[in-house]
Amino acid sequence: MWIEYIIKTVKVVELKGVWVKLSDQVVLEDISFDVFEGDYIGIIGPNGAGKTTLLKVILGLIKPFRGKVSVFGLEPEEGKKFIGYVPQERPFNKDFPIKVIDVVLMGCLKDKGLFRNFTPEDLKRAEEALELVEMRPLRDREICGLSGGELQRVLIARAIVSKPKLLLLDEPTAHVDLPVQTEFFDLLKRLNEEGLTIIMVTHDIGVISSYVGKIACLNRKIYYHGTKEIRPEDLEAVYGCPVDLIAHGIPHRVLREHDR
Repeated sequence: MWIEYIIKTVKVVELKGVWVKLSDQVVLEDISFDVFEGDYIGIIGPNGAGKTTLLKVILGLIKPFRGKVSVFGLEPEEGKKFIGYVPQERPFNKDFPIKVIDVVLMGCLKDKGLFRNFTPEDLKRAEEALELVEMRPLRDREICGLSGGELQRVLIARAIVSKPKLLLLDEPTAHVDLPVQTEFFDLLKRLNEEGLTIIMVTHDIGVISSYVGKIACLNRKIYYHGTKEIRPEDLEAVYGCPVDLIAHGIPHRVLREHDR
């Protein structure tokens, strides 16, 4: 397999005392956060907590006004060449007449720039990426004929076609029906087991705890202990109200009575 196994003692991402403002409002406050190769980290928090902003800081799309960020030991603008990214908002019109294989090939553009022809090697990599996400039989189907889950798999294939060392996902199940989510998380777990480092932003506390290796809670400040255990006091700090976690088969969350 072309994603080789990675030793977990090497830092992929390092944030030290990072502060970020958007429209003169502090959205990230004193964030210190390390990601090691081979990690599978879920980042949870309410709307407006700064989760997407954190991913954009790692990508070099947003610069902090204080603190230091490094990606593979480089400035984020340089380190982003090692990153595959699946944003929350789909970056194209689903009704546009384009085939699955062509969407995946778009992921090769960051290696060659616009207006460059794709090579046989690019096509081979796209086929391999589709095979990895179990979508190769649909390579010639137009994306308008895909289900939400199938399209998410194609977008992951596009993100990994350049063979990144780190995959960032922003609410990847936002457009996926509940019955499909288990298959989707199984796919991510398999990619991680084959060596791909993953950071995933999500609202779903219960389900991701069954899949990820570590969980960080974020609401302007980050609460992270390098494990998948979620402390009640961290959840209360992040969500601003008491939270109980219970499980019946698939874990989910229940809120106790509170004033808000």
